[in-house]
Amino acid sequence: MSNRTLHLSRLRLGVVVATAAAVFALSGCAGDAQPAEPDAPAPAATEAPAPEPSPTETATASGGSAAPSSASFGSCDTLLPAEVVATLDAGLAADASFTPATGSYAAEIVSYGGIGCSWTDASTGNTLTLAVAQPPTDDLTTAETALGGGAGTATDAFGSGIQAYTANGGGTFTGDIEVFTPAGYWVSTVSPLFTSAEAAQPIVSAVLQALPAG
Repeated sequence: MSNRTLHLSRLRLGVVVATAAAVFALSGCAGDAQPAEPDAPAPAATEAPAPEPSPTETATASGGSAAPSSASFGSCDTLLPAEVVATLDAGLAADASFTPATGSYAAEIVSYGGIGCSWTDASTGNTLTLAVAQPPTDDLTTAETALGGGAGTATDAFGSGIQAYTANGGGTFTGDIEVFTPAGYWVSTVSPLFTSAEAAQPIVSAVLQALPAG
């Protein structure tokens, strides 16, 4: 074999060895590489629960409704029995649908959770109304102060310890008697048959005796 041929053989062998080494190196790198993991899916957005609607307050209208027929301290019948009503007018009959006139003392008393009662004589048209409550002290004082300050005229027709007034209407007697007791009760009674404070004495006395003393 000539030197030239030997030299060409060695060159070819070197190329083959180098190529094989390169292929091996590349395959080794490929084997060591870790496949890329797929991206994890983004968590689904969760919607915040819608706030529950706040309850609305329902106002209870007090005006225009019929007056109660009883309260914690008694009923119309126990505060003013039929036989006592008859002493004023035998024809007076209870009016179950009584509603105090707007702006009256009776309406104010009923608004404090009090009781309102009415009797009517169908033949004569005579009426008798009664309203009783035990208002908060400040409201009771305000009402009494107003009556004593000119809205009424003081009377002692119902005994000592009882602050009582005849409500004035244009400076004239109206048959409207407003009474305040030591126990904090406000009693209002009105009738055209009350020609004076003394004429209301049997009615007012019966109510005061029926009310709790404490």
